[in-house]
Order: sequence, then structure tokens, then C-alpha cells
Amino acid sequence: MKIIHLLVAALFFFFVVVQYNDPDFLIWTMIYLPMALIAIYAFRNKHNHIFNLVYAAGLLIFLIFNIEDLVMWVDDGFPSMMDEENTPNVEGIREFMGVAIAFVLAMVYYYVARNAVKKNIHS
Repeated sequence: MKIIHLLVAALFFFFVVVQYNDPDFLIWTMIYLPMALIAIYAFRNKHNHIFNLVYAAGLLIFLIFNIEDLVMWVDDGFPSMMDEENTPNVEGIREFMGVAIAFVLAMVYYYVARNAVKKNIHS
């Protein structure tokens, strides 16, 4: 399981690095860096389920406010996210999917952390 935590941390650190040249680098750092740190903390068996839940809630709010990117992508027939020339709003759906991945992982880490805390209480 520890290798998975390291892979998740590396993936989200990579997400931050590839945003380096974006004008909204700080926004994406604030979105992706906490997920990398959550994975590092899980690797070290230091769980904070409340932080994970608050982070997931923030991501969910982002997803709700940007749902039109997903709707537009679906209405366009699920065009390729790699085809920048023929896919309208390709950046929007890429960002939406990146945050969706972070949200799903944050919820997984929330449940892992919550169970770890419960396990320590009952021990």
C-alpha cells in the first residue's frame, strides 16, 4: 500500500510541475499540492480525516461550479481531450477531469484515514 501512496504523491507533484508555465499556476498548485501532501502523510501513517474531508469538499465545490465543462464535453460527443484543434474547451474538460481525479482520491483517503482513526480508538 505504501507504494501506492508514493505513486499518488508523485502524480500530483507532477500535476503541479506541468502547471508551472500556466498563468494560473498558484490556483492549480493550491488544488493539486494538498493531494500530494495527503498521500505523503498517509505513507508516513499520519492520517487527518478532517483535512481530507475539507479538501474533498473544496474540490466538490469546484466541480459543481464547473459542471458546464463536463456537460459541454458530453454534448459534443466525448471528443478527444488530446485534440486541441478540434475539441472546443479542451482546457476546461482537462481541468475538470484533473479535479475529479483529485476528488475521488481525496474521498478514498478520507475513508482510509477515518478507518485508521477508528482503529486506533478501538485499540
